[in-house]
Amino acid sequence: MRKVSTERLEPWLVALMAAAFALLIIDDLAEHDWWTAGLFTVSGIVLLATYRSDRSRSRRGAGSNEQEDGPAAIPASEIETAVANANSEVAAVKAVREKFPNLGLKEALTLVRASSRSFK
Repeated sequence: MRKVSTERLEPWLVALMAAAFALLIIDDLAEHDWWTAGLFTVSGIVLLATYRSDRSRSRRGAGSNEQEDGPAAIPASEIETAVANANSEVAAVKAVREKFPNLGLKEALTLVRASSRSFK
C-alpha cells in the first residue's frame, strides 16, 4: 500500500470539512436554527485558525541558517560570532536563537554553554 504525504492530504481534508460546515450552516439557516448555525460557524473558524497556526508553526524558520542535521551541524564559529557581543548568558541564548530560529531554548543554551566564552 502506498503512503500518502500528510502535507498533500491536509488541504483536501480542510476543504472537505469546510464544505461540510458550509452545508450544515446553510441547512440550519434554512430551518431558522440560528444557535446551531452560529455554533457551527464559530467552531469552523476555530478549526481553521488552529490549522493555520499549526501549518505556520511547522514552516517557521524555513529559510534559516540551520542545516537538516540539527544543532550539531552548526559551526562553532557561527555560535562564537552570535555570542560575541552578549553580556550575559540569557542575551547570548537570545542572540543564538535570533540567528538560528529553528533552535529550541535547551539546544541554544547547550550551544552557548559549549562555546569558549564563559559568563558569570
